[in-house]
Amino acid sequence: EHTLDIPFRLTMNVHSALSSDLAPLFASEAGTLADVEILALHLMYEKHKGFASFWAPSLPTTFDTPIFWNDDQFAALQGTNVSLLAAMMKQQIVADYTSVHSPLFQKYPALFRTPSPTMQEYKWALSVIWSRAFGITRGGEYLQVLCPAMDMFNHDVLLNRPLDDFIVFNEQAQTLCHRLHVDCVANTPLNICYGPYSNAKLLYSYGFVVPGNHRRGIDFWVNVPTNDRYYKLKKSLLDSNPLTAHQTYDFDGTLLGHTISERLLAMARIVLMQEDEIHARNNDVAQLEASALSHQLTFALQVRIEDKQVLEQSIATLAKWKAYLLDHPTDSLVYPPRDCPV
Repeated sequence: EHTLDIPFRLTMNVHSALSSDLAPLFASEAGTLADVEILALHLMYEKHKGFASFWAPSLPTTFDTPIFWNDDQFAALQGTNVSLLAAMMKQQIVADYTSVHSPLFQKYPALFRTPSPTMQEYKWALSVIWSRAFGITRGGEYLQVLCPAMDMFNHDVLLNRPLDDFIVFNEQAQTLCHRLHVDCVANTPLNICYGPYSNAKLLYSYGFVVPGNHRRGIDFWVNVPTNDRYYKLKKSLLDSNPLTAHQTYDFDGTLLGHTISERLLAMARIVLMQEDEIHARNNDVAQLEASALSHQLTFALQVRIEDKQVLEQSIATLAKWKAYLLDHPTDSLVYPPRDCPV
């Protein structure tokens, strides 16, 4: 059931930016600015226009995410991934403002009122995007859009549906629509699910936590010591498999309390490989390719190699099954999922 429809033409996005008062800047700087920077400039400019702007009155004025906390408040997060990522983000904001935005304000003084947007306003603009923007596909193009009114729905951790089930872009009508999936009585708040987020993610991105939130996890990784004798080999093995190629810090978690991510287990197994295991791995293939082997040894090596391949493929299949089950949450789904491509 639809509760709210907002025309796309009322949203802020890169296209509204390119047709705004900043059009001369974007035309001159075509191809040099990422979409998020274009949208940030668009936001800062509209904020400076105040009530003369269509969008500014509906935008949030303050945020309480950790990147806005004072030093004493921020120190309370010490030792958490939130502290690590927020500190990195604050450094990146300073670097991007200094290298990207400050030069633009100096290059196009006629477009920006004095004083020019500050670093705090740039931080504000990014926070608007991170916490309020919806991702949609329009005409085959992915866009981040800021939609008046549509960004005012609160998060409910008990809703087990993806955000795309609640906020939908109707290509034919060119509208963003809010959909309701449960019966509600009059005067009941309408909530959505921002995502399957832990309190760490909610605090980092939105500035709040939810008591009783059962979703939790820590992004913890291990690395191959640079002084490891087999550093290059182990790194090559890790980089060759999509399960271990990347260490992500996205609050999905590798340590989950009740279990441990197979990604971390696989990575730790490679990092802790002993010399005899490495020799055995290398020797199996080399020996099989060598000549003058007895058929017994050839058969044994072939079986050992195939056993290893089966284990590797099984890990990959389990990872695909897990992803499929998470993407298709329904009581009628059988396990293992027959429809999952492997």
